[in-house]
Amino acid sequence: MDITSDGDLQMAAGSDITQAAGNDMNFKVSVNRDIIFSDTAEIARFTGGGSLYIGDTANANMTVGVTINQGANDNHILAFKSDTAHAVTGLAEADTFGWCAKRSADGGGLSIWGIDDTSNTTGVGIEINGVVKTAITTHTSGTYGACQLVAAKDNGSGSYAAVTGDEAGWTFRTPGATRMVMQGEGEMHITNTTLVALDDEDDNQLVRAMQRASSSGGIQDSKHDNPFYNYDKLLELGLAGEADENGTFLYPLQKRLHAHEGAMWQTYCTMLDMSEKVETLQLQLNEATDKLARLEMN
Repeated sequence: MDITSDGDLQMAAGSDITQAAGNDMNFKVSVNRDIIFSDTAEIARFTGGGSLYIGDTANANMTVGVTINQGANDNHILAFKSDTAHAVTGLAEADTFGWCAKRSADGGGLSIWGIDDTSNTTGVGIEINGVVKTAITTHTSGTYGACQLVAAKDNGSGSYAAVTGDEAGWTFRTPGATRMVMQGEGEMHITNTTLVALDDEDDNQLVRAMQRASSSGGIQDSKHDNPFYNYDKLLELGLAGEADENGTFLYPLQKRLHAHEGAMWQTYCTMLDMSEKVETLQLQLNEATDKLARLEMN
């Protein structure tokens, strides 16, 4: 190990710096100076202000933190490893349970991934949790939730603006296909795949059964209720999910809406049938009235 006339510390290749046990090792620089790691070019630096830069030297929007610039590289910029051993090694190494990367090589965007190799129904790839001191119970356009997702766009002036109108704000996808879109104005679009018409069922009774099965109270019995249409029938038709020990269940929104549409159509058809019968009765009544009038004239 040599110290040059310029004050540089030079060590032979493969040399180590070892601190004696029980003591801290301090690297000290003057105020507002940085510790720089470099090869032929700078690799990383710890700043005197408490920031770490990898592949970069400054960030005007950061006071204390970590900045990573991966340049033209488009793979993982941040990876998290543990004692996991998943099999999706085409995406990440077996012991990587999560990572961040550019979504688009040219456009940027942040893509966040998580892999759970749990072999039962409790496996979750990514979980986002929000904890607040006081949850809000009002429901207006100004309400903040414990978990919040904000959709915005470039406002053309160096900042951002809300996604509005029929612009797509939020999407839910499976690989290769969008399954749900929510527009900036709040309108929701959901896929219509795998829907099966229930025209051979009494859709009005199905809608009534969904109301009865989903309500915790306030339902009044009616002579028109059909006990055949109950929770078990809804479960059989895929209009309700498996109930837990408290009787709570989830329901598929598309099928529920589909049943309402069927109920409206069946009601419309019934009204048309009644209208035709009324019209026939009216004609018969008119004929009888005419005959009665002629008899009275004689």
